Amino acid sequence: MAFTFPIETGPQLLFVIWSVLFTAMAIVAVGLRLLARRVANRKLGSDDMLMLSSCIVLVTYQVVSILAVVVGGMGYHIDEIANRFHVLPPSEIFTKYLLAMQMLWCFNLTLTKAAILTLYTKIFTMRPFVIVAKITMVVAAFCTTIMVIGSMSVCQPVAYYWDKTILGGMCGDYPALWTANAGISIATSVVTLVLPIPHVWKLQLDRNMRISLIGAFSLGFLTCIAGAVYISMIASYDPSDSTYNALPLMLVAFVEPAMGIALGCVPVMRPLFRRNGYGNRRHTGALKLSGPESSVVSASCLHAKNNSCEGVAQHELSAITVKTSWTVQHHGWDSKSDIGRG
Repeated sequence: MAFTFPIETGPQLLFVIWSVLFTAMAIVAVGLRLLARRVANRKLGSDDMLMLSSCIVLVTYQVVSILAVVVGGMGYHIDEIANRFHVLPPSEIFTKYLLAMQMLWCFNLTLTKAAILTLYTKIFTMRPFVIVAKITMVVAAFCTTIMVIGSMSVCQPVAYYWDKTILGGMCGDYPALWTANAGISIATSVVTLVLPIPHVWKLQLDRNMRISLIGAFSLGFLTCIAGAVYISMIASYDPSDSTYNALPLMLVAFVEPAMGIALGCVPVMRPLFRRNGYGNRRHTGALKLSGPESSVVSASCLHAKNNSCEGVAQHELSAITVKTSWTVQHHGWDSKSDIGRG
C-alpha cells in the first residue's frame, strides 16, 4: 500500500484548495453551457461534446494532481521524503504522476481549443476562416502528440526518468520539451482568441452588443497570461529536487486549463441571462454566414419590416448566403428569432 503524505504546508494546502475550486468552476461552467442549450431548445453539438470531454479530462488531471501531493509527496524536499518519511526512492511515485499530469494537461487544452474553434466554424462559415480554424486545431493536436511521444522517449529507458540508478540510462532536456510545448500552446491559444474578433466587430449589431461579444471572446486572454507565467517558471525549474520545485509550477499549470474551459463556455451562456422586452433588438446574435466575405447583412436589411429581405441582401452582398427565411442562428447566445420583427 502506498505511503500517504500529510498535507501540512501552506503551498500544499493552497494547491489542493485551488485544484478543487478551479475544477468546480469549470464543471459549473460546462453545466451552465448545457443548460443554456436546453433553454435555447438546441441540440448538443460537437463543440459541446468536445467541451464536455475536456471537462472530464480536467477532472482526471486534477485528481492526479492531488494524488501527486498525497501519494507522491509533492511539496516536500526529496531529502525530507527519504529521511523523514523513509520512502525510497523518494521521487519515483511523484515522477510517474508528473508524467501523467503533463500529458493530461496537453489533452485538456487541445480539447478545449477544438471545442472553441468548432463553435467558431459553426458561426463564421467563410472558407478562409474555417481553413485557419482547422489548421489551428491540427497544430494543437500535433503539439499534444509530440508532447506525449517526447515525454515517453525523453529518457531511455523510460524508467530512468524516475530511477536514476539504472545503468546506462540517460535523459534529454525535458524542461526544454515542456517549454517548447507550452510556447506552441500559447501561440495556438492566441490564434484561437484573435480569430473571431474582426468578424464579430463587422456584425451589424448594436455597438455595445458587439463590444460585449468581443469581451466575452477576449476573456480567454487570461489563460494566455497564465500560460506565459507557466513558461517563465519552467525556465527556472530544477529537476534535482523535483517534488519540491514542481509544486509552484503545477500550481500555475492547472489554472490555465480550468480557466480555458470556463471562459470558453461564456459566449454560449447568453440564453440564461436573456430578458424579455428586447423589442427591436431581438435579433441581436451571430448570423451564420457563408461566402468569401466576413461582413454581414446591412442594418437596412436587419430592420426591414417583413421577414424576407432577400432582395436587399442579394443587392448589397451577393457573395453571402444566409439561411432560408432569414432566421438568426444564435448558436447558444439566443434562441431563434426572425430578423426584421418590428
